[in-house]
Amino acid sequence: IGWTFNPTLTSLAPPVYNFVAGSMNERDELVAGPSGAGYVFPNDFPTDELKASFARETAHQMAAAGGMSTINVLADEATPTDVGYLLEEDQIDALFLYQYSDYSGEKGAIEFVNDKPIIGGRFNFWSPDFYDLEELVEALQGIENMTDVTTSNGYSLIPVHAWSHNVSDIVAAVDLLLQDGRFDVVLPSELVRRVKDNVAA
Repeated sequence: IGWTFNPTLTSLAPPVYNFVAGSMNERDELVAGPSGAGYVFPNDFPTDELKASFARETAHQMAAAGGMSTINVLADEATPTDVGYLLEEDQIDALFLYQYSDYSGEKGAIEFVNDKPIIGGRFNFWSPDFYDLEELVEALQGIENMTDVTTSNGYSLIPVHAWSHNVSDIVAAVDLLLQDGRFDVVLPSELVRRVKDNVAA
């Protein structure tokens, strides 16, 4: 599971960060968010100077928070180009793009900016508005060409709504997907690595 976590908590609330980091195991990973150093729509900054400043501060905070390398961005109807400036920072290897109106509005699309992937959410694990457990598994099983790792169809980023689903629900979904035999469930960093290795930029 990739857990969205604000990297600024290393300086604003170190005991909170230390508790969370100390509670993790090899199946957990922190992803910077929402949107990096602050809960903002990074596409709405009015000037390039403000964008660059936000990107620098985000990268600095991510490095301080255990070397986070993936940023989870909530955007206000943005295109990948609108938020791609964040990938100019060396610390940031990949960007997960969620539209605020629909976290999976990108339908699993993958685009590259600065040779780094911007990966859109595929399906929302979010009840009752989007997918419940059985619906999510069926939707994933129904993706065309899902075993083709050279295309975006071979990868699915699943945002989980924390107020309608819990870790037990995620585990149940994972169990069903693994029984299918065509799925690997991996940490965000491994997802990014596979995308970089296999999908043409």
